[in-house]
Amino acid sequence: MKSHKLLFASVLILISLLFSVKRVYATLVFINKQGELIVKVLSSEDTLELSIPRRDYLAVKEITQDTSDPEAQINLYKKDGKIELNISGKTGDESLDITNYQDEVIELEERAEIEKVTIELENDKFLIKQRSVVASTDYEININPKTAGISLKTPTGLKYLSILPRQAAETVLKSKLINKIDIKTRIPLNEEGGRELAYEVKGEKVINLLNIFNYSVPVSAKISAANGEVLQIQQPTWLKVFGFLFV
Repeated sequence: MKSHKLLFASVLILISLLFSVKRVYATLVFINKQGELIVKVLSSEDTLELSIPRRDYLAVKEITQDTSDPEAQINLYKKDGKIELNISGKTGDESLDITNYQDEVIELEERAEIEKVTIELENDKFLIKQRSVVASTDYEININPKTAGISLKTPTGLKYLSILPRQAAETVLKSKLINKIDIKTRIPLNEEGGRELAYEVKGEKVINLLNIFNYSVPVSAKISAANGEVLQIQQPTWLKVFGFLFV
């Protein structure tokens, strides 16, 4: 009996050890509602996985905080097949290779003018998330911590993201162009027509036919990231002509 108890205790200890060594990821950069920039410093163990040059003096719990630099900027971009995070300000700048990072890279805390926004990596894409709505883009992302302003560097220049992913989805739903969106689907965020930065929201227009059954029609809408204007609608011709009958 004692041997069974000893074996059970040993198994519990082994399990606890396994869980204790499991890597726990956290947001690398946190921007609070005051615009203060908090940066989690990576440990030496983390640096090996992230391909960041090893620094023996880094510690897991070490955190740096900048509460006064109005010139602070955060850039997330691709370079030479890698993804880099750059934090710059009047005191200098720091770049990290975060190609293999597996959790939230940046979190913007909710404040009066903006809902919480997080930015993550997925393969070679940047994900901009608001609650359950996720936009996907290839463009470099620039963030001003003080204003919570998010800009994308497109082929035609820097474009300010006035409309965030959740707002784009809500615009489509309120317009009744689409009444069902799959929240698991990424919303592409690209430059439309070589000049307009736009979300492509895909979903379904569910039509009730004679109160007998529902018929779903695939529809997509491109929404301006600058002002929320509906730029383009892709739907069957018959729905375009007779759509008013199903509002």
